[in-house]
Amino acid sequence: GHTQYAQAAGGSPAGKVVGHIAKMTGSASIVRNGVTIDVQVGDAIYQSDLLQTGSSSTIGLVLIDGTAFNLSANARLMLNDLTFDATSTSNASFITLVEGAANFVAGQIAKTGDMKVATPAAVIGIRGTAVKLDISSTDGKVDISVIDQQDGQVHTVEVFRCVPTGVRDPQTGAACSAGALIGTVTSN
Repeated sequence: GHTQYAQAAGGSPAGKVVGHIAKMTGSASIVRNGVTIDVQVGDAIYQSDLLQTGSSSTIGLVLIDGTAFNLSANARLMLNDLTFDATSTSNASFITLVEGAANFVAGQIAKTGDMKVATPAAVIGIRGTAVKLDISSTDGKVDISVIDQQDGQVHTVEVFRCVPTGVRDPQTGAACSAGALIGTVTSN
């Protein structure tokens, strides 16, 4: 017999580059077009990539608008959509934290467009702030915190009800969009 290998690197990439791996401890991988790829610091991240951290692992990534994410161990994050042009005011990103915990500082999209981060229970509208998200692996509870940036300002995120889309993503299981406003979370 013979062995076949799926080639994930080189050739035609999955789409547009939306960021890169800035730091990592332990092991992490990306599911791209159904193929799992081990990642290293400096590797490019493409739109629609699903990032996964291993146990006792962390990963830091920087997106093209300057948004910085830190993922904890056993986290899964999907970069659904990211559109950024430094000269535009209609930038947008939609990112799904499927499980685990993430801290992030929003970049230019939150200030010049529409940044949303979804979880299995809610969709969060980000308007230029630092946020901590944690999805419990035991009961699915989502904790949202806005980090005090010590700049004398009150920072806020809006939390929207998860409205089922009727379409279940095979990689993330996520299937919701932003519905009615549930409330806001502030840094004070």
